[in-house]
Amino acid sequence: MKKLNPIAELSKKYSESPIIRSLCQLLPGWSSADTLLQHRADEIKKDRLLTFFDELAKGEIALKPELINSNDFLHCFFATARAALNSRRKDKIEMFARLLNDFISSNFLTNANEYEEFLSMLDELNHIHISILFIIFKEKNSAKGVVGTKIMDKIIKWDSNERKRQYETEGDYLVSGALEKLTSLKLIATTHTSSMKLVRHNVNVLSPYEFTPLGEKFVSLIFDDEKINI
Repeated sequence: MKKLNPIAELSKKYSESPIIRSLCQLLPGWSSADTLLQHRADEIKKDRLLTFFDELAKGEIALKPELINSNDFLHCFFATARAALNSRRKDKIEMFARLLNDFISSNFLTNANEYEEFLSMLDELNHIHISILFIIFKEKNSAKGVVGTKIMDKIIKWDSNERKRQYETEGDYLVSGALEKLTSLKLIATTHTSSMKLVRHNVNVLSPYEFTPLGEKFVSLIFDDEKINI
C-alpha cells in the first residue's frame, strides 16, 4: 500500500475533527523524493505540525466559512504554521498555536496587523527570552519582584546539563542581553529608575522587573497557566 504523505497522514489523524482536518489540508504537501534525508526532513515537519495542531485543537475553535475564506485569516494561519515549522522547541510551537487560537476566537487580537506584530515578537524570542518572561509571569505577584540573579538561577535549574555548562561561562551576559532585548521590545520594565552593570562578568540588577501593559497582554496569549512548558 502506498504510504501517505505527511499532510495526508495528519488529515487522517484529525478525521474526527473536521476543522483541524480542513486546516491541515490547506498546507502544501512535501516532496515525494525517496531519500533518507528527505524522509527525515518530512518526519521532523510532521512532528512539529502534530504538536501545533494538537495544541490548536485544545482551543474553542469556531471556524465559520466566512473566516476560512478571509484573506486575513489565511495570511495569519500560513504565517503561523510557517513559524511553527521553523521552530525546534515543542513549547514554542505550542505558543504559536495558542496565539492563533486567540485570533480565531477574537478574545484580544481582533485584526491581522496586530496579530502580525505579536507573531513577529514571539518568532524572534529565544529560549532565554521566553524563560525570563515565564519567570516574571509565575512570580509577578511577588512583593520583591524578580531580579536578575534570581532569573539566572531558575534558568539554570530548568535547562539541560549541556546548557548549564554554557551558562556557567556566559550566563550573565546572556541574561543581561535578554533583559535588554525584552526591555527594548517594551515587554518588561524596571519598577523604578535603575541601572544594570557588568562587573567581572556578573550581572548587577538594582531593580526588579515587571511587565508593561504590552507584556501583560503578550504573556496572557502565549502561556498556559496550568503547566510549565519552559
